[in-house]
Amino acid sequence: MAIKHGVVVVHGQVSGLVPGDELAVVANAIADALENAGGTVGRTFAVEGSHARGALTVARPGELAPSDEFDFIEGFWANSLPTAPAETVAKWMLLLGPKEAWRVVRGFWGNLANDRIDDGKSSGYPQRLWLRAAFAVELAPVTLLIGIIVLLRVLLAPLIYALYSMTSITRSNTLAIVSPVTAFLHKLDPFLSDVMGDSWRFVEDGMWACNIRDAVQAPLVAFYADPEIADITIIAHSAGCGVSYDVLAEGGLVAEAAAKSPKRLTLVTCGSAMNRLFWLSSESDTSPFTRRLSREPLASAITGVAASAAPKGETPEALQARFYWLDIYARMDLVPAGPPVAEVLAMAKIDPCQLKRRPVINEDDLLRDHFGYFRNNDLVAPRLIRAIYGGEYPWTGTTRYNGTQVTQDRIRHRTRGVALLQLLRFLLVGGIVAWLVLFIANDSFRAWFERDAGAPLGLNIGPVSQFVTAALGLVLPISFAYFLYGWFRGWFFDTL
Repeated sequence: MAIKHGVVVVHGQVSGLVPGDELAVVANAIADALENAGGTVGRTFAVEGSHARGALTVARPGELAPSDEFDFIEGFWANSLPTAPAETVAKWMLLLGPKEAWRVVRGFWGNLANDRIDDGKSSGYPQRLWLRAAFAVELAPVTLLIGIIVLLRVLLAPLIYALYSMTSITRSNTLAIVSPVTAFLHKLDPFLSDVMGDSWRFVEDGMWACNIRDAVQAPLVAFYADPEIADITIIAHSAGCGVSYDVLAEGGLVAEAAAKSPKRLTLVTCGSAMNRLFWLSSESDTSPFTRRLSREPLASAITGVAASAAPKGETPEALQARFYWLDIYARMDLVPAGPPVAEVLAMAKIDPCQLKRRPVINEDDLLRDHFGYFRNNDLVAPRLIRAIYGGEYPWTGTTRYNGTQVTQDRIRHRTRGVALLQLLRFLLVGGIVAWLVLFIANDSFRAWFERDAGAPLGLNIGPVSQFVTAALGLVLPISFAYFLYGWFRGWFFDTL
């Protein structure tokens, strides 16, 4: 008989997310990795309304009969709440956002390579010296900007909110002056309503938070009640990690289900927003409910660890067989800004042996790293598989999963390639800056571009030509750098 593993996939904050999207990405990543390791994987997938389910049947190399079945259910909570009012979310972010942004930056500067693991050592990925230098260069302007905002937030927050609250007014010449500013600020409305609005409702609104929680709670309770499911794994991303934590907290329906039918539960958080939600919740004073994410421990019926005392007589193996938390974070992901902070772990009330924090290399890009986890077939997908199988790879003797040279070669390939991507970014940005300085400061260099572009064609179009050639002298190099980097990035990830 094949062993059945229950897997709940919990998405993060993404505007316009369709039911089944995240589940399909995660299930395909796992199936592809197992097939690359020599196994045979069958896939089924179905979406009914807002409920997506999928299944993988896995046969080990050389075997015909399936040895394992993965039953996937998506905890789709995006349709559990209405669109949030952008103006209210903007006010909330202006009040709490600057301090939270400063915590993100401080977390990064405290560990520039962002590569510390649980035993206090550094991860085994090379390029740490380069990473620290590159990270410092990338963080410097971000830190300066956020520092200015934090220092001036008492003055800037009311001003920005006042401008944001205005609409584009054309009748008054005085107010029409600021209409371009207000129009620019209101371009953030979709982000505020559809993305950050989810966090605002989840932290601040008790009723909607319960509705969000139910989307993840229901499949977990069903898996606990299903006698055919041997173990349960939650794979969560971004804000979905906070939703998952909330579902597993003491006093909830999942805790009751775990008490009735104990099973091993593994929580995998990728790019977790739990650090952010913890502090946003702790500083919210709307009601006692809003502070739950900064004070609720994980349920002892799930973890096997009583909230009031350390476990007695439980071996690490026994505790890990009850509950295990694997936190995966990209080194340059601005959302988690590192692994779960000490305050979150103290709140969770778990034994240290039940937690593993692992940095991965997605792209080492401050803007893209948060969305690259489930496309990382080298460092993330194998860890997801290992987590589902209770900490062990499903089979040995394959070049992908037994620590042989092929796996190490792929890790080195990704690491070196990502370092080259960083180097190329710096070279291109440096080249653009040098070009602009030369163009602006050197009259003879600029004059070369201001020549009459119509001359080679025997035309005399005068000052218009000079303007066009000067504009092209500025735009073309930047466009070339942008498309060159895009081509190289696409080529590199296609070779992985």
